[in-house]
Amino acid sequence: MDRDAQKVFPMKPVAVAVCSLLFTGPPLLQAQELESSATAVTPASKESDDVEQILVFARKRGEQEKDVPVSMSAMSSNELAEAGVTDITSMFQLMPGVENNADGSRIANKPAIRGVGSTENSSIRAKVTTFIDGIPIVGAQGISSFAGLQQVEVLRGPQSSAFGRSTFGGAINYVTRDPDTLGELEFDVRANIGTDNTRDISLSLITPLVEDRLAMAVTLESNNYGGPDEWRTTSGVQLGGTTDRLGSVKLVYTPTDYIKAELMYLKQDIDDDHPAVLFANLDQLEPYALDSDGLCVVNGGSNACVINGAIDNVPLVFDFNFDHAVNPVLDPGTRIDRERLQGSVEIEFDNDMMLTLLGAVTDEEGETWFDRDAYTDVTTIHVASSPESDEIYAEARLSSTGEGKFDWLVGASMYEYDYLNTVYANKSAGAVMDLYSEGARNIGVFFNVGYQLSERLTGSLEGRYQWDEIDSVYPENEARGATSDITSSSETSSFQPRIALTYALNDDNNVYVQLARGTNPAGFNANALDPVLVETAESEGFALEAFQTYDEEVIVSYEMGLKGSLDEYDFRYSLAAYYLDWEGYVQPATANWTPADGVLLDGTAADDYYSRLFMNTGDLSGAGLEFEGQWLPTDHLDIGGTLSYTGLEFKDDACSPIPLDYGVTATRTEPYSCATTIGGNAPPMLSRFTAAINATYIAELGNGLTSYTRADYQYRSKRYVEQINTDYLPGYSMVNLRSGIRKDNWSVELYVDNLFDEDSPAGAVRFFDGRIAGMSYNTSVRLRQPRTAGINLSYSFF
Repeated sequence: MDRDAQKVFPMKPVAVAVCSLLFTGPPLLQAQELESSATAVTPASKESDDVEQILVFARKRGEQEKDVPVSMSAMSSNELAEAGVTDITSMFQLMPGVENNADGSRIANKPAIRGVGSTENSSIRAKVTTFIDGIPIVGAQGISSFAGLQQVEVLRGPQSSAFGRSTFGGAINYVTRDPDTLGELEFDVRANIGTDNTRDISLSLITPLVEDRLAMAVTLESNNYGGPDEWRTTSGVQLGGTTDRLGSVKLVYTPTDYIKAELMYLKQDIDDDHPAVLFANLDQLEPYALDSDGLCVVNGGSNACVINGAIDNVPLVFDFNFDHAVNPVLDPGTRIDRERLQGSVEIEFDNDMMLTLLGAVTDEEGETWFDRDAYTDVTTIHVASSPESDEIYAEARLSSTGEGKFDWLVGASMYEYDYLNTVYANKSAGAVMDLYSEGARNIGVFFNVGYQLSERLTGSLEGRYQWDEIDSVYPENEARGATSDITSSSETSSFQPRIALTYALNDDNNVYVQLARGTNPAGFNANALDPVLVETAESEGFALEAFQTYDEEVIVSYEMGLKGSLDEYDFRYSLAAYYLDWEGYVQPATANWTPADGVLLDGTAADDYYSRLFMNTGDLSGAGLEFEGQWLPTDHLDIGGTLSYTGLEFKDDACSPIPLDYGVTATRTEPYSCATTIGGNAPPMLSRFTAAINATYIAELGNGLTSYTRADYQYRSKRYVEQINTDYLPGYSMVNLRSGIRKDNWSVELYVDNLFDEDSPAGAVRFFDGRIAGMSYNTSVRLRQPRTAGINLSYSFF
């Protein structure tokens, strides 16, 4: 979280340019002067009641967080380390109104902000997008590294006017550390050894190469988590382990005092075990409320089965059949390879204007191979996928750099990506179950104007107009009747404005109001181009063309907040209240058709053919409240906390595609039943209430030694698995402890995470609703990582 003080956290001016997509930073010379006099103060090393202040860049200039009229959380690299943050889930636990919904592997992480998120694993359906130095990345959202960072910023609410597409619910921005051309050699090494075969190490090197002209930062990281011994299949295969490797090189070139260029290359590899995922207990299955027969056929039939109430703990019986003779899982787990090259150039002119150029190229390939029917011989659901994406991003903007009452910015951006994910029912045999294909060409023009209306009142107006051309391709597949690529495309244009007013109550406290509109582009269902699906649908009288595309989603946010500090009490705070109105909610549904002659186009016999489609199914709205604060009651005690309530719910026009309407008459033209709305229900995987509190005690031991002890308590209320709000994951609490000693440039820390071994499910997803024979296992849960303990070591040379 942000901290106010008289001392500021050092930040290079290029981060001002690349951290967000709206405003621009201070002149280069001013920023350099700021850095040369800045010193970071952390709770474990502070010698007074000062609190570390992080300059945030949500508006393209270094500002105190209280001056930004946006609800946001920011954590410096020091704070991330002090809190033991190792991934996006542990970071979100410390922030209000944010969730990371993970129901399987890390490739399936789905961040949500204020309840606005996606239930689909596909990264192109994301409503919260990740950025690296302000440049988007469309690939897997849950694998970002925390090594080599300056800080992380999480912006809540629609950020479309500033960041562009797919920031419908908010944005996550990772700001990398900027090497100083005037600095000296710095070397940092950190290591973690813990239970369950935890082995982590990171190396960071920062060095000037040509004095006052060229500097380099190198980061290397290797992380390994082996998983608990009890997370093993009955044949002895380890589950739940994670492995990742990262390397990055960043160069900063300053040929003059008014020109600055950056270039960064990043390579990341993920190789995870099969996740520790099991189906919920079958004895919890009950007839769904809309089933008039009151029947629940566990192993197939025409009646829907669901779980009503909390999902019980799942017995640790991993009877995965990886060696199945017909449908084997040859390489269980997840693999991701990501390469990224990005850069920026800043040119400051004598007439108080700055030109900023940004660009990035990203290539990502992945593979998953899972067994989804553990401890059953009824069917073989061995699902595999091969997601891959390519991205190109470019941006240019011209902005004012003066310190007067008026500032402005104009710019344009171009963003292209191609995404293809083939999902296999039997990868060994090449049997394709689903296909997700999308290409996007996005052009945006944006502006911002800000004006100080009076000594205390400041207003800003920003907006972005963008064009999206979306296409979907069903690749050539003669066995499915596609003799050549089948392509379809659509165009969407939209305008996203944001207006804000900020009033300074005094020098340390501001109140603001904000109105923002965000959009999520329309999209395609590549499966609806499948000739087999087309034939079977038409044989039953369905108008399949209606489901080849889905419409754009729109959200309007009304927000007001109060930010600042009470210096006499050494207290910093941020409070925000908001109301969201969300139209055109997109969610997946499994559509089912029965071929009239019982034979598919490819000649195989089939009583039913099913496929997942995305569609607009209604609207949502709701209000919420968020608070975070930090208090230093003494020179030795630091207390922080967050609290949030998220009241988002479906409107009366919303419809659930679960249960599906199998066996509908030929006169129907929609693939799911909407006999009863879900008005008043919560969206999937939303915790209504979240809370976190931490306390750190610091003591001077003499001889330059400082000891510290930190305790964290985190709470999340229950989360419904699906929009029908029958089964839910129970609320839970967790406690983490860490204690260590520091001196000058080294530290030793002992830690225990999940102290009381909380074992409630960490995530869940619904696959089927029980009406398809052999597919009644309707809720799959991801196990929570048990208690872990270990030791952290760090050494810095500078």
